[in-house]
Amino acid sequence: MTIYAIGDIHGQRALLEQALDRIEADGGAGAEVVFLGDYTDRGPDSRGVIDLLVAGLAEGRRWTCLLGNHDRMFHRFATSGVVTDDNIKSGAPWTHERLGGLATLASYGIRRADTCSTAELWQAAQAAVPAAHVAFLGSRPLLAERDGLLF
Repeated sequence: MTIYAIGDIHGQRALLEQALDRIEADGGAGAEVVFLGDYTDRGPDSRGVIDLLVAGLAEGRRWTCLLGNHDRMFHRFATSGVVTDDNIKSGAPWTHERLGGLATLASYGIRRADTCSTAELWQAAQAAVPAAHVAFLGSRPLLAERDGLLF
């Protein structure tokens, strides 16, 4: 059985689509694809990436979508407004440009986020981020095991 793994998409929907096209061209149209997480942050279209993954799962594609640390930070912010994460050694908040949270919010139409307070950003995110996206992120497993392989 062929398994493809795709990691660290980071809001790059166009590149994700290219990777999926390459899998199909390789003859892997029915193969399992394991997405290793980090769908969000840094790139211009985190929303589009999640839209694509949610739609693919709804269509019954053989996709396993794992939770990455950036996805966990986005989910935590969307559900509770928390921007810090003890696992980030630099101590930078999710909204720091190096982590890319503001790019994720921009993909949901939240502009000029760099001038808003955390509370204002959270309020805007609650209105802009679809419940289906929050549910998708909240239901992702951390790992998957297939035929002796650990993802």
